[in-house]
Amino acid sequence: MIKFYAPFFFVLTIVLSGCGGGGGGGVSSAINTGSNTLDPAGNTAGDSEENAAANGGSRASSEDDSSAVLFDPSAIIDVEIIMDAGDWDDVRNQTRDLTKIFGPGCRAEPFFSPFTYFPATLIVDGEEIESVGVRKKGFLGSLDTQKPSLKIKFDEYVEDQEFMGMNRLTLNNNKQDRSQIRQCMAYSLFAGAGLPAPRCNFAQVSVNGQKLGLFSNVESIKKRFIARYFDDNEGRLYEGTLSDFAPNWINTFEAKTNKSDPDRSDLIAVQAALQVPDEELKVALSKVINIERFITYWALEAMINHGDGYALNRNNFYIYNDPSTGLFEFIPWGFDQVFKPFTKFGDSLLFVESVLTRRLYQLPATQQQYVTEVQNLFDSTWNEVKLLREIDRMESLIGAIVNDEHAGDMFFDLAAEAETVRQFVRTRRAVLQSVLTEPPVFDEAPPVWPCD
Repeated sequence: MIKFYAPFFFVLTIVLSGCGGGGGGGVSSAINTGSNTLDPAGNTAGDSEENAAANGGSRASSEDDSSAVLFDPSAIIDVEIIMDAGDWDDVRNQTRDLTKIFGPGCRAEPFFSPFTYFPATLIVDGEEIESVGVRKKGFLGSLDTQKPSLKIKFDEYVEDQEFMGMNRLTLNNNKQDRSQIRQCMAYSLFAGAGLPAPRCNFAQVSVNGQKLGLFSNVESIKKRFIARYFDDNEGRLYEGTLSDFAPNWINTFEAKTNKSDPDRSDLIAVQAALQVPDEELKVALSKVINIERFITYWALEAMINHGDGYALNRNNFYIYNDPSTGLFEFIPWGFDQVFKPFTKFGDSLLFVESVLTRRLYQLPATQQQYVTEVQNLFDSTWNEVKLLREIDRMESLIGAIVNDEHAGDMFFDLAAEAETVRQFVRTRRAVLQSVLTEPPVFDEAPPVWPCD
């Protein structure tokens, strides 16, 4: 019998991805062209410094954070890029070779990035920053030649140059989210549950005077982000793109820190813990992963239907090995396809396609912990009234810019797109609870695609 496993299905359908209002106020004296002591960023909205730290949230108050205005959820920042026209053509036309991504057998290393930086001048809300690096970003589905997602690196050409306490910007084109609002909603939900999650708002972007439209401005997952959530930001940070802790998969994780050090012993330790018998599993995993927080992370991926995330597709996530605890923490990424239903074979609502989630789900105690955590999050974090109000707020904020961007497109209707998000929010609780009342049993090991 032919069986279609989730990762294969999603790579060919969903993972084809990377992943009104005016701009903010003036940001004078925001540029720093020399080394600065790192100033961690602000709290998750509404938390005190103590509560944020206790919940895994930001550790410094927003008053101490010069980058807070860049991610003000009530603002749309204005980003102008000025660069050589030929360089811009190179940026937007660089792409990935599909034949090199889905080859036979197992990958022995992370996916190669074909994207390179080009020099530019950046103007953010009227503040000019010279000699920054601009490159394209994305995996597959978000790639676009007219409106590419972009990475901006302030210190690519000028050592230690930063802007408002940041050395990078990540601008996502929302090609796979016509509502434009899913990413910021999801990151806010994770942060509200006490998990480390990037800040997010919106940016209106132009290149050489040509408007590209609205982008999501998502905080880059780098050491400055780590410093906001952890006491020690000198640990190992990895990005997972079709990556897992299965045999032969360890080298698919991309090291984002300690890049010149080939040591993967921390990842191998997780892999080893996942090989122990059931009766030893939770104890073994608790020595290498913050299991309690991972179960919250897993439950939230299921709640927002992050079909292109770790639990269901082993994709779009970061892991940080916190030196203060010796435990890995999961950090979300790639939220442009959440808050929408999808059709998938089998166990889509339980999100048990990764090695870690399948082993935990097959253990009765942690299966019950997962089911209980979903319900706890519905009680504490998933508030339909507040979520619907946030959808209304964001639709109103971005409406003028988005409708102008899509003027003449008879098939685009922002109100209808936003309504699909509302409908998901209204129905998700009942959908998940109908399955979790009597959770099905899965005896099979998770699939090992793309390995034979």
